[in-house]
Amino acid sequence: METSIKDEWLLPRIKKDIPKLDENNFIVAQAPGSEFLVGKSLKEIGEMYEMKDSRDALLRLMQAMQLKGSVLYKNLDAALIARAIASPRSLIASNAPSVPDALSGEKHFKSERSTSTFSAFLSLVEENKIMPFEDAVKKITSTPAQKFGIAGSGAIKEGNIADLVCLRGNEIKFTVVNGRVVEKENEFQAVFPGKTLRHSIPRRSGKKSA
Repeated sequence: METSIKDEWLLPRIKKDIPKLDENNFIVAQAPGSEFLVGKSLKEIGEMYEMKDSRDALLRLMQAMQLKGSVLYKNLDAALIARAIASPRSLIASNAPSVPDALSGEKHFKSERSTSTFSAFLSLVEENKIMPFEDAVKKITSTPAQKFGIAGSGAIKEGNIADLVCLRGNEIKFTVVNGRVVEKENEFQAVFPGKTLRHSIPRRSGKKSA
């Protein structure tokens, strides 16, 4: 593939097959060896390389990263997402870790998927009146805990694990894991009190047949 994007005969044919891209919602998340590109949009990269066509900018980016980087491209159908969120069968989860650059060894662009999934969900629910706010909170706390059989989690009550998030409006003020503050005002507190969550398998009732 790397040879193909450098081939003068193939390059215009590859460009022809690339669909139209939203330059502002195409962000470089990881670029080993070219970390100055991390966090830049395709539009900014096009301007940097003096390329007006976003497809030319994309191909130049692929060459610069030697196909070893990763990008984030937001092209979701907002109306469809709202319908999915409203379904009683849906749960909300983040799908990316938030790892400090010092621990990972390289620079990463931290998207909202890893830093504000749940606050963004609650804001979306509240702004668009998708469901009662209490139901939205359950969808990211007690409902998944019950669904996956995680005992002692998902609700604030005596005897449960003290995993808490305090929000003011759409902003996370602090996070408590196992009774200890691990994040406050967007600053990691360098403590690791978390424990592996184990799900319990419900016992089946009834007698075994001989």
